Amino acid sequence: DTLVFDVAALLVINTDGKKTLLPGTLECMTALRAQGMKLWLVSVEPETLTAGWAGQLGVETYVSDAMPQDKVDLVQHLRAEGSFVAYVGDGIGDAVPMRLAQIAISINGINALVQDTAQVILLDQNLQHLSGLLALSQRFEASMKRSAWLTTVPNMVSIGGTFLGLVGYATAIGIFFAVLGGGMLNVFGPTLRRQAAHPTASAPIPPIL
Repeated sequence: DTLVFDVAALLVINTDGKKTLLPGTLECMTALRAQGMKLWLVSVEPETLTAGWAGQLGVETYVSDAMPQDKVDLVQHLRAEGSFVAYVGDGIGDAVPMRLAQIAISINGINALVQDTAQVILLDQNLQHLSGLLALSQRFEASMKRSAWLTTVPNMVSIGGTFLGLVGYATAIGIFFAVLGGGMLNVFGPTLRRQAAHPTASAPIPPIL
């Protein structure tokens, strides 16, 4: 639920020789805030520059003049508070905090040490994929929780009721098939909704010669 970004990984040198944000960075930050994510910035730059990037990105919490140990301390502090931490970085100084975070994300994977540490590498350097990936993981987690409830609670009622003589065999069988149907709907529901939202015309079947 917490993402830590190394500012250096979010920047690129434009044709004028000035540092600018990677494409999709602002949109990514907006989407992540809408998903309820807590955002942090870390930067080796002084307070004024780091605060400027933070203001531009809409991030309220940041660490300036950050050395590698400061990044490590931040990740350890966030994890000690119970946060699930994803770290986004590309420099050699990011390797250790990336290893300490639950999820390590590299934007281009050009550093071999970071590449070995990262579980996710955005090869096209488009951060909008990151917000989509995290949204997908949130939906997957919600689906897993629904599956747990759909299978555990009804089956406990069925087994316990049958054992105590409060639920007949026909009712228990009905609960079983209801749970089975609910579980299948939970599994295939996202695919069905996606197909309904984006219907595609079926290709004609070629004649058999």
